Amino acid sequence: MLKLPMVMLLHQTPVGSHFDWLLADPGEPGGRLWSARCGFKAEDWPKAGCLLLERLPAHRRRYLTYEGPLAPVVDQQGRMQPRGWVRQVDKGWFEPTL
Repeated sequence: MLKLPMVMLLHQTPVGSHFDWLLADPGEPGGRLWSARCGFKAEDWPKAGCLLLERLPAHRRRYLTYEGPLAPVVDQQGRMQPRGWVRQVDKGWFEPTL
C-alpha cells in the first residue's frame, strides 16, 4: 500500500495561532501538499466528533520538514506584513484509500 507523508504545524501569527495540516497529494505524490487549517491539535480530534477544516492553497514540500519564521508578505497597500512562524507538532504517514 502507498504511504505518503503528512505533518501538522503550529502556525503562530501576530494575531493568534492555529494548526496547519499538510498531506502529500495521492494524485501527485512528489508535488505540492494538500493543506488545511484546523483550530485544534490532532490529539484532540477524537473528542471533537466533527472536524472543521478550512482549505488552504497547496503548500511547498519543504514544509514537511521546515520549522521557523515565515517570510513576510506585501499587503494591498504595499506594506510588509509578518506571517509569524511554524513549528512541527506531529508528523507521520498515511495510506490513501478510496
